Amino acid sequence: PKTTPETYNDMHLVVIFSLLILAPVASKLKNPATVGWIDKPWGFEMNNYPLTPSGAPPSLEGTYYRHAIGIQASQWFFGDGLFTSYKFEGNKVLFSARFIEASGYCAKKPKGDPRPCSGKPFQDAVAVSPMPDWNITQTTTDSCTWDIVEKDTLEMSPYPWEKDETKCGWPTRGSGPAHTQLDTKQGSMIGFVQVVSNPPSLKPVGYDVYEVTKAEPSIRKSRVLVEAKGPFAELHPYFHSFALTANYVVLVEQPFMNGNLDPACFGKSATNCYKQVSGKPSVFRIVSRKTWKEVAMVTTDPFCYFHHSNAFEMTVDSEVKLIVDVVGYSGNACQDAMRALEVERILSGESKFMTAQRNSTYQRWEIPIKDGAHVSKPSLVGPRGVEMPTINWEEYNTRPYRYAYMVRAASDQSLMWDQLVKFDLKTQEVFFWHEENIVPMEPMFAKLPNSNSTAEDGGVVLSQCLNYATNTTFLLVLDAQGWNELGRWSLPTGAWIPYGFHGRYWNQ
Repeated sequence: PKTTPETYNDMHLVVIFSLLILAPVASKLKNPATVGWIDKPWGFEMNNYPLTPSGAPPSLEGTYYRHAIGIQASQWFFGDGLFTSYKFEGNKVLFSARFIEASGYCAKKPKGDPRPCSGKPFQDAVAVSPMPDWNITQTTTDSCTWDIVEKDTLEMSPYPWEKDETKCGWPTRGSGPAHTQLDTKQGSMIGFVQVVSNPPSLKPVGYDVYEVTKAEPSIRKSRVLVEAKGPFAELHPYFHSFALTANYVVLVEQPFMNGNLDPACFGKSATNCYKQVSGKPSVFRIVSRKTWKEVAMVTTDPFCYFHHSNAFEMTVDSEVKLIVDVVGYSGNACQDAMRALEVERILSGESKFMTAQRNSTYQRWEIPIKDGAHVSKPSLVGPRGVEMPTINWEEYNTRPYRYAYMVRAASDQSLMWDQLVKFDLKTQEVFFWHEENIVPMEPMFAKLPNSNSTAEDGGVVLSQCLNYATNTTFLLVLDAQGWNELGRWSLPTGAWIPYGFHGRYWNQ
């Protein structure tokens, strides 16, 4: 049933569902924080529900879009996407949520349910890459296709391109990172597709780097095929994200293999097929955005990663280098994290996700644009146990910046992420926000309307949080400079939104 202020004012069905379904399940959980992995019912939907403020949250004039995993699969990355939005209108916030009607979700439709389900033939989306001047565009996890969602209704739209030069699809175009990159200054969006040979070999061919521009938003242009060569010529490295600067695209091959592209893994658990390999470096493949040619291939000591934070160009000792910031992991931590995110293990209390998570650090790599060069270690190592790095992306993506915002697991005993972190890369100071029984999600910077502040952190940071003591979701608002709470916007007690990954705030 739809949840609107007029017909569903007290959200009684959500509360009843929580009491009948959530409470008995939650009482049996060995880890109470795992309540965020319990499914919502098929067809769950909310439309412009007014949230309740507490404290003194400031007025904003934009919309914060986020993704949740509404119905879990065997592994957290591959569930059914529940797209959500927080629409700020002066001193009120309207919340909406709607499942993405991809084919996998529609196949779960209960027998006899009269509601239509479009069943678009894409994978179910879990990572979000909104795009300026279009509606809301989100990528599917480890796929080269996109799902499109209308910005106001959250309903699915047709595939956006009249022409797709990458010939995205299976089997010759197999996988792509869950994150694309937006360059708001140059008005373009860039991504790539991992190209493989036809079955049964599925050998690596290379990376088809593409671009979509504001000038031609209906064309996905193939810019260059980066040839598979070097240490990973015969392997399929896993990509969840990549780096972008004003003049370069940077694809970082890592010694962590993509099980989705391994022929030996077909029909088996994909999670168990993501493998760490020994004896391989990490490799930075650098492509010029001016010539659309690969200009350098630089190796580093091995590390693995899921998320880039930012990248830019900087002169160091009279040499222009690429500054690439990531949340990096050591050892087998990426493999361990993927396997720890199997939902059955999470709900049973067997998952060691936070143990794997604690092996991460915020890392800065200084990469020379010099073919054949090798870099041993990152030039800066920041806080440990962090993930989901974000910045003031609208103004600082692809440019020098000072502040990064992240979630963090405070200790190996943490039930889930339990801190929000602000990291000052100039002073290397780390600031924390924590509250008992609260799991915060990815922090997102938002600039205040009519603000005269020119400071990089002159605004607020938003984080969707779950109080697992009351099973209630709220949107936290922190002062980005002081890192103190200004207020929060809450759903009714007992109404919760499952955990998710990423989002984006758009100023109107």
